[in-house]
Amino acid sequence: MKIDIFCRVIDFWGDVAVSWRLACALKKVQPQWDIAYYCDDWQPWCTLMGMAKVPEYYQGIALKNYQQKSYAQADIALEMLAGGLPKNYPAPKSMSVNVEYLTAEDWGADCHLKQSFPKPHFFFLPGISQGTGGLVFGDFFEKQVFVQDIKVQRLAWAKKMGLKLDPERNWVSCYLYQISAHSLQNAQESIFLGPALPHLKPDFGYFVPMTLAQYDELLWLCDQHLVRGEDSLSRAMLTGKPFLWQAYPQENEDHEKKVQALINQISQQEPTEKEMLKRHFFSLNKQQRIDWALWQKEQNHLARNFKELQKRVIALGSQEMLLSHFILQKNL
Repeated sequence: MKIDIFCRVIDFWGDVAVSWRLACALKKVQPQWDIAYYCDDWQPWCTLMGMAKVPEYYQGIALKNYQQKSYAQADIALEMLAGGLPKNYPAPKSMSVNVEYLTAEDWGADCHLKQSFPKPHFFFLPGISQGTGGLVFGDFFEKQVFVQDIKVQRLAWAKKMGLKLDPERNWVSCYLYQISAHSLQNAQESIFLGPALPHLKPDFGYFVPMTLAQYDELLWLCDQHLVRGEDSLSRAMLTGKPFLWQAYPQENEDHEKKVQALINQISQQEPTEKEMLKRHFFSLNKQQRIDWALWQKEQNHLARNFKELQKRVIALGSQEMLLSHFILQKNL
């Protein structure tokens, strides 16, 4: 089966990370499929892969420029994140699927796998609740580090990255749009690690450029996560560790609905714990700050919520399996 995946880069990192992870995960579960990945900006892909130039094939996937003079007809076309398909792209033999943005909102299940008429076009909604399309697993769980050897693995990872770090301290992954320097100044017991954040001074942590693979390794090594957007959020949820999420700011503060929906998913039963989460999540999203002492203290009450969320997401099934099953079902 020939599958074409199209990525148009609007968010420099996020669109590439989300779409490329799905491409690799589909190839992993369906190695016999002929998958081509089309992208209109290869610079972020090269950075995230740690490569100087784009090869013709990588991990068994053909890499092609988004705009071509002509295209071979595919069986299935996946348009990532509502990016659309090129105007001269021929209609696929079977169908096209719009793989939408991740949502924790209730309407996700209502729209998932719905058809757009008159052409055979379907909506696939990634999510974390029943009736949605799940999260991409890929090889993430193969990189899991367990408590008994986490110190050894931390030292090995730090050496590989050229960093001198204390494996006994609290490790925090930090990948945000914005955070006040004051928030990090008050977190003396923690080491902050993550992709470079240009608005922060180096003495607030070790912020280094890293590939997607290095970031995945880091997430398993950290005690907690500060994440943004979709890709880092998805990975944080899969670790089962405490995290705070910064949504992409939208007009009319629509992003706050997404934040509240995620809080509702994390804590489904305990009103007290939900209020704790709301305080910290909205402090980060409204004031770009964290009350670090309080966040650390209340994690003792909240840790169970994040582990339960991880269990529910795993039970839902991986996005690549759910999507491949849907494709095969439609092509019987």
